[in-house]
Order: sequence, then C-alpha cells, then structure tokens
Amino acid sequence: MKRITLYLKTQFRKLLNQKGDPKHLAKSFAIGNFLGMMPLPGLQMLVAFALSPILKLNKTACVTGTLNTNPITAPFIFFFNYKLGVWLLDVHPVIQHHDQLDLALLIELSVAGGYILECLLAGGIVAGIINAIGAYYLSLAYFRRKMKRVEVQAKE
Repeated sequence: MKRITLYLKTQFRKLLNQKGDPKHLAKSFAIGNFLGMMPLPGLQMLVAFALSPILKLNKTACVTGTLNTNPITAPFIFFFNYKLGVWLLDVHPVIQHHDQLDLALLIELSVAGGYILECLLAGGIVAGIINAIGAYYLSLAYFRRKMKRVEVQAKE
C-alpha cells in the first residue's frame, strides 16, 4: 500500500512540475483520465504512452492521467462503470447470485463475458468523457495559475 501511494505521489509531482502550454498539458491529462476509465486493467498506462506521440500529447501528463484507476480505486470505478453501462444499455444484470464457486457460475460467467464487457465499455466511455471534461478544466486552471506565478517570479 505504501509503495502504491509513493508511486502515485511521485507521478503527480512530475505532472505538477511539467513546463509548457497549459492547454496542451491539460488536454494530455484529460485524455489520460479518459483512458483511465476504460476497462483495460493494467493496460491504460501502456495505451496512453503509445498514443501520446501519435496524438502529440505530453507523455507525462497523459500517463499520469490514467492513474485515476489504480489498485485502490479500480474496484469502485469498474463497479460504477458496469452499473452505469447496465443502465445506459437497459440490460438486466447478467450474473445471478451464487453462494459458491461452481461449474454453473463459471459457465454463466463465460457466456455473460461479452455482455459484461459491453456494459463496462459503455459506462467507461460516458464516465470517461465526464471525468475528462472535469480533469481538463481543473488542470487547466492549475497550469495557468502556475504559469502566472512563474512569470511574476521571473519579473522580480
């Protein structure tokens, strides 16, 4: 747990010390936040890293943006995305309650896998868009304030 917390703090410090156009940094961070909401456990960072040069994004900001889904928050985010997807797609939960792990549950999970992924993806896209919009404006405000402080210090 301490290692995860330390890693998150280190990444956010790197992000906060980035230099460049505030809009570019905010856009990169927002796209990373969007990617972090996708049902790609463990792959969000790799996707963000790979897309950064293609979309001409700041790699540090984009990769750091994916950290909204981490081992601490992932179960809650994926559960929320699944429930949101069920609601958006108007489907009924595809997994029935089982008291024990048995063959019937495993068969039900294998059949329901596609439906679960569809729900996770639909919920992830909607939640990701909303999250990215918030991340963009919050990080833009931060980077603009930081830029003004740097300019004031340079004049002194």
